Amino acid sequence: MMKNLKLNQKKILVILPFYFNYQNQILDCLKSNGAKVYLIDEDVNEFNFWNKVASIYFKSIYNTILQKYYNTQFAKLPDTLDYILVIKGSTLSEERIKYLRQHFGNAKFIMYQWDSVTNFQKAKEISKMFDYCYTFDPKDAQKYRWKYRALFFDPRTCKEVCKKKYDLTFICSLHSNRAKVFQETKKIAEKKKFTFFNYIFTNKWSYIRQKYLKKNHSFNIKMNEIKFSPLSINNTTKIYNQSKCLIDYKFPGQEGLTMRTIESLGHKCKLITNNQQIKYEDFYNPKNIWIYDIDNFDIPEEFVRSQYEEISEEIYSKYTIQGWVEDIFQC
Repeated sequence: MMKNLKLNQKKILVILPFYFNYQNQILDCLKSNGAKVYLIDEDVNEFNFWNKVASIYFKSIYNTILQKYYNTQFAKLPDTLDYILVIKGSTLSEERIKYLRQHFGNAKFIMYQWDSVTNFQKAKEISKMFDYCYTFDPKDAQKYRWKYRALFFDPRTCKEVCKKKYDLTFICSLHSNRAKVFQETKKIAEKKKFTFFNYIFTNKWSYIRQKYLKKNHSFNIKMNEIKFSPLSINNTTKIYNQSKCLIDYKFPGQEGLTMRTIESLGHKCKLITNNQQIKYEDFYNPKNIWIYDIDNFDIPEEFVRSQYEEISEEIYSKYTIQGWVEDIFQC
């Protein structure tokens, strides 16, 4: 059910990492609801190599870089704002949030976390400076009394394909146990004659350093099976539309549903995941979702070969970017 969202002519600042085009999905949705939107990319480390080096080895220089950057970005803002939404906030200090508070005192301040506190401790520090706090992690929501709200998919990228090309699809960056999931899936695909699309990517120097210098078993995968740049968002969504099942692996210690999980809903793919939390979600259906044990890995043939069962239109709409915006801006 669509909420009575009143964003027409509202001025909204969104500070977030520009990542896999999600910022443009949020921008387009807010604009389609009549809002005037200002975006700031918080991922300053990705602007150039020297910023990344400074963030690790030269903290005082890095703080100066951040100060100059945010001063420039804040100078472009209008005199008044109605909402300020911060997604993650990795480069936002308390001083910078205080500055926004002082200059835009009438704005509603909203924080959304798409990472777990286990992996991003700073979220606890900055949360007290916001009027409303949301998280994709249900355990964090319970622990810190934030509101639980899962991620979203963009229905514009979801196309109905009658004949699926791939039985199994695994697209991911290389970290933790994902190499093991890839190797086990490859064995099962060969044994059960599943068509298998995989795209595992990482930084080339990171791969060499982790595998050959640090002897990291998490990188135990051949170089010719690795890609050294991510698949474009357009190509990713094309592959999803042609896939029967998407394979997901959550970070250790993370309970929130990955973007891959929510995208499987949008593209009407079955999901193969290690996240036990999914059993408590409103869209859970064991005919569409297989929960695996990484130490006893298997994918049943019947699960892959059987048809996807449609979910209700109400639940489907809830997880669209429009549904996400309605929940986040209901305050």
